[in-house]
Amino acid sequence: MIENYRIWAKLVNWMTVNYEAFKSSTLFDTVAVYLAYSRDLLEIDPIRLRISADGLTLPDPNGDEVLAALRWRNLEAFYDHLLERLHP
Repeated sequence: MIENYRIWAKLVNWMTVNYEAFKSSTLFDTVAVYLAYSRDLLEIDPIRLRISADGLTLPDPNGDEVLAALRWRNLEAFYDHLLERLHP
């Protein structure tokens, strides 16, 4: 995904010159952002999870039910969509 970052970095006006050539920045979870406005390209399932004492998220039949994107319907379409959004 560093290629996506390099495309994005060239489009923002607050980056220093050639910043993307030597340093990366946080590119927030693009799948989470996508899920804020669409679910078309992912399969969403209810699953039960718990958080362990050491902070791991684990499947647990007695855990809290959450909706989770566990499988892609079309990963290549997501890549195409992401690149279009980053480089219109």
